[in-house]
Amino acid sequence: MNAAPSTTSPPHGGDPLVGKVLGGAYRITRLLAQGGMGAVYEAEHLRLHRPVAVKIVRSADASRADLLARFQHEVAVIAELGHPHVVQALDVGESATGDPFLVMELLQGETLGERLDRVKRLTVAETVRILSDVSAALAAAHSQGIVHRDLKPDNLFLVRVEGQPDFVKVLDFGVSKRLNETRRLTGVHSIVGTPGYMAPEQVVPTASIDTRVDQFALGAIAYRMLTGEEAFPEAELETVADSVLHSTPPPITELAPWVPAEVEAAVERAMAKDRTQRFRSISQFAWALSNAAEAAKARTTQTPTPTNVAAVGRKTDPARPNPPASSPVSARAPGSGPRSSRPERAAGESASSHARRVIEATRESFRAHRLDDAVDGAEQLLELLVFGNDPAVVEEVGPALSLVDNVFATRVGPLEATLQAGPRATDIRRLSLSPRAASLAARFESPTTVSTALQQASMPRRDAIRLLAGLLRRGVLETA
Repeated sequence: MNAAPSTTSPPHGGDPLVGKVLGGAYRITRLLAQGGMGAVYEAEHLRLHRPVAVKIVRSADASRADLLARFQHEVAVIAELGHPHVVQALDVGESATGDPFLVMELLQGETLGERLDRVKRLTVAETVRILSDVSAALAAAHSQGIVHRDLKPDNLFLVRVEGQPDFVKVLDFGVSKRLNETRRLTGVHSIVGTPGYMAPEQVVPTASIDTRVDQFALGAIAYRMLTGEEAFPEAELETVADSVLHSTPPPITELAPWVPAEVEAAVERAMAKDRTQRFRSISQFAWALSNAAEAAKARTTQTPTPTNVAAVGRKTDPARPNPPASSPVSARAPGSGPRSSRPERAAGESASSHARRVIEATRESFRAHRLDDAVDGAEQLLELLVFGNDPAVVEEVGPALSLVDNVFATRVGPLEATLQAGPRATDIRRLSLSPRAASLAARFESPTTVSTALQQASMPRRDAIRLLAGLLRRGVLETA
């Protein structure tokens, strides 16, 4: 059930709660939505005179121990996360009749499901931007051992925020799972989730799950965003196991031939039936998806004529045209830059041998305090790790990740260091920045400390440091 539905909501139809005041502070004004765990209302905060959303478990449902436990679990999870891309909890309480309720921010906009019902599919740029926000919220949840388990378009809300289109809020953590918790909120061997977005291990009652079920669901969401079709359209609760375990959706480029092959490959990897073949984290999937989009964009904009898109085997979607060249999608965390210092892979050289040379070149640049070259090398190592999907490369690069982190952190500087817009910031639309990098760069209208920038960034801390280091390397930011 949506925690904060769109503004186009059904009338209350004589709902007895409308007009009532809960907890002495919240006057119910209208019913917004109903679901399996109660109902969501719009209410007015009587002291602050602001609209809020109130999710309430009614008496008939509150008597069910499982629903009450799920409700209490959701309250605890969203309060604990407190992430910008997770719907915010404002208060909790009980009605005069003992019905528990949760007060949340009232969101203005529409769900991704509503958007897709309206426009059918989205561009690659829109898909990358939205999934970047979702992955930031999920990375925060996963870092605390929380798996959502019910990701779907209807649980992703696109909020109208001034200056930033489609700011995403992840909803409905009622069936989320804490990986280290022994208490069960669902029955033993029960299947939890929404058919069509459930990972193979999620539909086998006896199988264990981890954070990679959310990655699979996000891949299935990306599939629908890009193609306008569900990956498993016939999946029902009774047949979901057969559908997900034994059927393979049509290739994305078969349904949407304008989607770059690199983007298709990233989504397919996230939806791998064998979870060991998926990306190691949700952040890595989002980063790889963005990286793939930039690589394809760079390839198709190397020559001035738009017909080159067809020349590389991609067609323009007449219903959803690709974004203009003045607003490209970027893939690498900070965007593309000079590559002259990068060791190129020699003909016949193994991937692992190439990775070793990049590590040594990065280490040498770092020792010589050539930090921009070191950042460039560190970015290349991450690319090899993400796209290689080669155990030998992982074996080489894995131990060097501490070097990678040190490079980025050193380039950014201490927490009290001050960063400001650099000379190239005015040309930001032409720099092929990723949506996340552009969003972060836009925060530097005035000088800001590294500490403040990291706190305000709506993404994992490590990702923010990498983005800042890349923006510094490219001259979008500079030290004050």
